[in-house]
Amino acid sequence: ETIAETEDYLLERYGRLYTDAEDIRLPTPRLIERNKVVVLPSETVTPSVSPYLTRRGISADIQREYGVGYTAHQVGYTALPWHLPDGRLANVKYRSTTGKRFFYVSGATQIRQLVYGINVINEQRIDTAVICEAEIDAQSWATVGVYGIATGGSHMTRTQADIIKRSSIRRLI
Repeated sequence: ETIAETEDYLLERYGRLYTDAEDIRLPTPRLIERNKVVVLPSETVTPSVSPYLTRRGISADIQREYGVGYTAHQVGYTALPWHLPDGRLANVKYRSTTGKRFFYVSGATQIRQLVYGINVINEQRIDTAVICEAEIDAQSWATVGVYGIATGGSHMTRTQADIIKRSSIRRLI
């Protein structure tokens, strides 16, 4: 069968949706960029040892390694930076030093696309790590000698799993 014969058969069998004279208008789809990576300026967080985290038992050295600090316009909050695997700043969790309140930078890379502490793991080529929900838990583990990473919640996304697979981690606790 030729292409023309096939076209004729399909048109005869299934008909036409439009005639050649009709103006066909297709709606323009709205594209949503779901996994947008936003890199924040490194000066978003001023590195500093947090007395709040020190009282919670996290050593100053570990706070420095994980990049803990503050932001001048967020008084009363400790800044916990979330980095991309290559070390670029992607989001910041601001944790209240007087209560359980916290929030992230609006419009930054979504936490479900990040693994807290993965930059430290990759930079130091660490092969064993503990996976936790929260940043403070990850730092607590690091303080006692086993580096921690965090997912930011009780569920790990496929993106987070991929980030861990591509890291230097070979044993995950």
